[in-house]
Amino acid sequence: MFINLRSLSLGEWYLSNNLSLYVCFLRHSPLLEKLNLKLKLDCEKDEQMIQTTRGISFAAEHLEKVTIYCTEGDARVPVLVNILRANASSLDRIDVKTY
Repeated sequence: MFINLRSLSLGEWYLSNNLSLYVCFLRHSPLLEKLNLKLKLDCEKDEQMIQTTRGISFAAEHLEKVTIYCTEGDARVPVLVNILRANASSLDRIDVKTY
């Protein structure tokens, strides 16, 4: 567990269409307040990504701000936003920035 972790930035090779990687970090960082996700540029679209979102749950009670960096039209963004909104009750803001 990352008990004292308050801010986390994940990018490039850590992030793929496998949403369980994101969820694993969130589940094991109970005090996380700020999250930056830099989505990999060359990730292929994956239909299984949407199917794997069923049953995803975690408690991100302290998460206040998320920034997602991605290419325009990245299909993972709406899926991630929905997961975050459903599981982070304290989340005030999600910013999406394209590159």
